[in-house]
Amino acid sequence: MLVRQAYNFFSRYCSTYSRHSFPVDEYVVRRQQLIEILGKKYENSVDKPAVFALLISRPKTFSAPDVPHSYRQCSHFRYICGIDEPRVRILIGHSESASN
Repeated sequence: MLVRQAYNFFSRYCSTYSRHSFPVDEYVVRRQQLIEILGKKYENSVDKPAVFALLISRPKTFSAPDVPHSYRQCSHFRYICGIDEPRVRILIGHSESASN
């Protein structure tokens, strides 16, 4: 019973790849705010192009060919996505024509 409650809690309130206790909605809001900030550049444009951002996480680094450093994600990537995995790419965006 306790395992089921824990599973339901983490499924509902935590990001799949995140080790943090922030709800998934928090990361969604952060990504939406990023796209809104990027889209403000074209706010008065006639064409209003689609706005996208490609986010790339840090790769795993090595001090020697077979000796890895302990991994630490880029703070900006972790803030926007909540993912602590190396070599992840995320494409987020918004298109004016898609929302109409």
